[in-house]
Amino acid sequence: RFITAYEKRRLADDAFRAYITDLPYFADLEHRIFRISWASPYVALSSCRGMKENGFVVNQLQSGRFNLKPCLCGHKFLFRGQAEYYSPCVPNMFRKHDEDYFLKYNIFSCEMQLLLDSHPLVRLFNKGFELFNDYFRFEVNYGGLSQHYYNKTQFLELTSSIEAAKFFAVTTFDFDNNKYVPYTGDKLGVLYFYDIEPNAFVPRKGAGYQLSTIGKQPFMRSGAQHGYLLAMEHGLDFNTLKQVRCVFFKHDKAITQRIYDESRQGELYQSDDILQHYWYNKLTDPVQNRTVCMEAVDLNHKYNPKTSKDELLRQLKEADVVVHNNGVPTFSEDALDRYYFKNVREYWADFCQDVYFFSPEGRVLRRHFINLPDDRRFRQYFYR
Repeated sequence: RFITAYEKRRLADDAFRAYITDLPYFADLEHRIFRISWASPYVALSSCRGMKENGFVVNQLQSGRFNLKPCLCGHKFLFRGQAEYYSPCVPNMFRKHDEDYFLKYNIFSCEMQLLLDSHPLVRLFNKGFELFNDYFRFEVNYGGLSQHYYNKTQFLELTSSIEAAKFFAVTTFDFDNNKYVPYTGDKLGVLYFYDIEPNAFVPRKGAGYQLSTIGKQPFMRSGAQHGYLLAMEHGLDFNTLKQVRCVFFKHDKAITQRIYDESRQGELYQSDDILQHYWYNKLTDPVQNRTVCMEAVDLNHKYNPKTSKDELLRQLKEADVVVHNNGVPTFSEDALDRYYFKNVREYWADFCQDVYFFSPEGRVLRRHFINLPDDRRFRQYFYR
């Protein structure tokens, strides 16, 4: 209640927010041009007609691709909940000081990207599709999905939903049982709030951190958590950023249990999907959790051309990671049938039910988006 009341006061005093949300076209302050609404970095600050609370807004990125951005209308802050306070507060990749350790998880993220590319919706998002005479190619946030599904990365997760932050503030993750459980320790919990500045999503050269959106993806977890990402350089402490404030609280068993029950024991934020099962099984298998394909090494080398492929292979060998030539990982036909094709209409309807287009043709675009499985040009991505 304290943070929510403070957020409302800060929002009421935000003259830039009031100005920008009243414009039919938006000023791109980085490139000094005006953009149509859905191409604006500020589109999520406005409310689309008919949009439900905590909806997702179609937003065009600088790359030309689109993403599904959690609505920030009525929000001045992003949030992060932790059951305990850590100093420094850093991404999970940087909690050990071993560069071979960094490489291992970068390689795992590359292998996950190859796996994701075998999913029909990922192929559709990358290829793009036409809606009412406009063409849309959506960004698949491979790094963000890697963070949300067990891998260690350079990201800290933030959320536009204070309810999600509350859940993570009173729980810890039990990896052995693949679930969140109520926190039972005696340390103080912490709820962070991160100030959304006017140019919060504009690239910050030399700052050491960059805020970005993961939002809704073909795999449901990041959408369920209304996710945003803060990429951080090694050595930077989240606690020291000027946008960051926090409140501490004493854990209360009854309140923790209430929040946990309201989340359906964590199921609300940790969806049961095909990626969760595949990647959790890989990481818990004593052989698979130290094995990657050669194509993942090639992809990592593409991202890091200054390091030779031979050097990457040497470092992986020293880190006890085995590289094989058995091809890239793919989702099996049985798994796709179970988690996707079997109930594809329900899956897509659930995916689309809180997606909105900030545009005069928004309702028409949304209807075409929902009915995409009926378009013969794209049926191959929804039906065998």
